[in-house]
Amino acid sequence: YAIFNQDGACELYYDNSKKFETTSAGATIDGQVLIGNTSPAEGTNNALEVFQTWGGRIGLARNDTSTAAGNNIGMISFYGNDANGTYQLSATIAATADLDHDTGDKPGRLEFLTTPDGSNTPVERLRIDSIGRHKITKPVISGSGSNCAALKVNDDYDHYGVVSVK
Repeated sequence: YAIFNQDGACELYYDNSKKFETTSAGATIDGQVLIGNTSPAEGTNNALEVFQTWGGRIGLARNDTSTAAGNNIGMISFYGNDANGTYQLSATIAATADLDHDTGDKPGRLEFLTTPDGSNTPVERLRIDSIGRHKITKPVISGSGSNCAALKVNDDYDHYGVVSVK
């Protein structure tokens, strides 16, 4: 059933439990959001699942007529909740304009950020730019030896890593 309030808010209930609510701040949904299917994928507890015969897709778009180099286009952020109920950013995958955009010209880059131990501020660790270059940020690690490499490649079969650069 539905309840429509005088302030314009709407509440939707299923089996006497509120599942959807609108307020002046936006909308909240209790439970899973399934798009293209009526039941979740087996064994999952995802809050959002998208199903299509060509593969589920989620699009993030910037609605701007003057996207410049360095502008954020879309972002997926990952948060952790500590014992006091405070959510803090732990990692981010961001799509950013690599250069200024124009009609038919949208150079972009992907940035991967993680938060180091003892901090709550993510730091860029890997960038793939619009021409395919990969930038790996040098880690800040105390100590020495093979565990201090910015790029470590392991092969589970013979325990030797191989990196080929051409």
